Amino acid sequence: MPTISIVIPIYNAESFIRRCLDSIIAQCYKDFEAILIDDGSTDSSSSICDSYANKYSFISVIHTPNRGVSAARNLGIKSAKGSFVTFIDADDYVSHRHLQAFIDAGGLVSDMCLTGVNVVYNDGSLNHTTQIKETGTNISRNTFIKDCITSGHCQSPWAKLFNRDFLISQGIAFDEGLKYAEDRVFFAQVLTNAITFSASNECTYIYTHENPIALTRSPRPYEQIWAYIQQYHPLIEQLLSEIDANEKIRNTAHQIYAYEALAMISDIVSDSHIDYKSRKAKLSRIPYDLKRILRYTPLISKRYRLIAFAFYYLQLSLFIRLVRIFC
Repeated sequence: MPTISIVIPIYNAESFIRRCLDSIIAQCYKDFEAILIDDGSTDSSSSICDSYANKYSFISVIHTPNRGVSAARNLGIKSAKGSFVTFIDADDYVSHRHLQAFIDAGGLVSDMCLTGVNVVYNDGSLNHTTQIKETGTNISRNTFIKDCITSGHCQSPWAKLFNRDFLISQGIAFDEGLKYAEDRVFFAQVLTNAITFSASNECTYIYTHENPIALTRSPRPYEQIWAYIQQYHPLIEQLLSEIDANEKIRNTAHQIYAYEALAMISDIVSDSHIDYKSRKAKLSRIPYDLKRILRYTPLISKRYRLIAFAFYYLQLSLFIRLVRIFC
């Protein structure tokens, strides 16, 4: 049995998938399998995957009807033969030391291990790296959580190695009902339950900004945003309370979802397809503690600062009227 299972969800990725798979084939660490989940692709992705699977014994393909990235990743976890699971998106790729970096950092004795990320844009103008400060084996839980929040590493499942038994025993899986930010909820659940952590000081995952139809990029109706916030908000607040986070760390954590929450509120107010009663009912379900977070989180957008201020202090009927007039 392989030690590591690489799970790759694929949907209409014919322009990128060869690059991704070639980077996996080039790994210097060889004790792994690659599971390609073809999520109902309508382009040549399916045949490309089949050709690689026919050529390389460590690559397998599962063809499924289109059910979304969460279902694809869950199927990968379920099908994995390895003791550890890592995810790679089809439009991204990895350096030849990606798996070895996990091993060297102590990933095989941790519930979770992560590597640094190289973020690459088409024109190269915003290229940057994302890493946490503390690296090595046996990183304290408190330090690891703080570093994940401040570095931005708490928003995705890739560039991470997970102990498969840990995920299964804790019942951690991707919520297939979520169509937005399911990555964040999954990782917040991992952080909430994991005990042992490690991290590499190498940046071995290359995250690209060039796929217009990526599985993780979809429209953002406010009901989908609300479904995500309902799960993510209490998980993050629990973690912030546990580590006794200072104001700076709290603000960083809150900014992750504050803009989306305020965009949702703005859309509810301005949506001409719902009546006043429904609009008020949707806004009434937002709890006071979340309203308070939105009010006091530092925001760059003046418009969103005004919406957050008014939403916190005004009665809903007055808030709705004023936002519809001025915002």
